[in-house]
Amino acid sequence: YTLPEGTIVPSGAYVVGDDIPSGMYQMFAGSISGGKLLLYSSVEAYNKDKSSRLNYDEKYELEASKTASGFMIRLDEGNVVFVEQDVIMKKQQKLHCE
Repeated sequence: YTLPEGTIVPSGAYVVGDDIPSGMYQMFAGSISGGKLLLYSSVEAYNKDKSSRLNYDEKYELEASKTASGFMIRLDEGNVVFVEQDVIMKKQQKLHCE
């Protein structure tokens, strides 16, 4: 597994709009052992779920061998991204039409 271009995001909780800019991202496993993240709709939802980790909106498990091309995810302002196992995020640029 060769690490793709992008930003390695280590384990932790990140608020979209504060810690991570909103937008579309291509996501990859952060290492050969994979990557894992939970997406919450808001800080309140994340805070309410801290101990159980059962009430997330989306769960993404990235296996290096199966997600070599990555997948797209939309992060909206106020979402919380909880990274359980390192991931690589590559922000997609907006297309400008004239």
